[in-house]
Amino acid sequence: MARGRGVGEESMVPVYHPAGFDGPLRTALEEMEAARWAGIRDLLHATGRDWDLRTSRSQVLAAAAARTDRDVVGAWLYEEPDSVDGHVMHARVLVQRALHAHRRRQANTAALVEAARASCLHAHERAPDDPVPLIALLALGVTDVHFRYPDYWQEAGELMLPPGPWGLWAAIWQRHPYSREAGHQMLRCVTRPGTGAAPNAFARWVTSWARPGKDAALLMLPLYAAVDIFHHDGGRDPLLRRQWNRDPLRRDVLRAYDSADLRVDAHVSVSDLNYLAHAMFCAQEYEKAGQVFAVLDCHFTRAPWAYHTTDPSQDALAAHEFLRVRGICLYTARRARAQDIPPPGPARP
Repeated sequence: MARGRGVGEESMVPVYHPAGFDGPLRTALEEMEAARWAGIRDLLHATGRDWDLRTSRSQVLAAAAARTDRDVVGAWLYEEPDSVDGHVMHARVLVQRALHAHRRRQANTAALVEAARASCLHAHERAPDDPVPLIALLALGVTDVHFRYPDYWQEAGELMLPPGPWGLWAAIWQRHPYSREAGHQMLRCVTRPGTGAAPNAFARWVTSWARPGKDAALLMLPLYAAVDIFHHDGGRDPLLRRQWNRDPLRRDVLRAYDSADLRVDAHVSVSDLNYLAHAMFCAQEYEKAGQVFAVLDCHFTRAPWAYHTTDPSQDALAAHEFLRVRGICLYTARRARAQDIPPPGPARP
């Protein structure tokens, strides 16, 4: 843990790492940085059909691979051309590169998207029971703002929901119900330009049927949608600063907290816990937010904290906001615990 000494108390340096609580994933990322692909192969093999871990691990690995000039996954496929996991990872990496090009509005975006789609479909043919190739294909939906691919613009079948990749959503659900990443990719797809949908429409629909337990990760979606609304407004509307303290969002925040997995575990998303701690603080549930911060310890994500600063592009400002809110909430939680402790001495008659 990264810690230093503050004035009169212990201070902490927030640390961001894409692996979060997942130690084996952290090791595989270090192997990738050294241009070694065996660690990726061995990790995915060990993950097996744990779809939650396979989805999160492959996404983080692909994002890291797409940022490097070394074609680590390509080297893997060169040595093991029949590796199913290798082809799945290749699709993941191409999707990440296409998404990066889309965000930067590069001239070759359409070609990269087409290549990524073909790779996803090829990986799906090799591993038809694996939800990851379909989730990767779903992620490309945000790039289709010109109605090029009909499978990204299907009618939802419900009047209140916008068009989107509903067929892919159903196919993923058959293979991996309650998929966290699928939920987030759908949220992005149904709020892209052209849908005319509010950012919280899909999230509100999910909370209408999601229940604590396996649905817990999906119950976090309203928290992300609320932050997205606040971010795109630029913090100008004072009412949006109070949205977390009013129903229905406050009710959604409390449901997310009640169903959250507050453990240091590879299956637990550090991003989700950062959003949850932020939402509990904004809802003035400081003691409960303190409990989330206690689990997070030094683990920090730039969003949502950056959107409450004067310059969201500055990681240092986001980290400072994280520490500020963390200090308030942990202090409140400590005081609440102290009040619950009976005074020393014999019990009163």
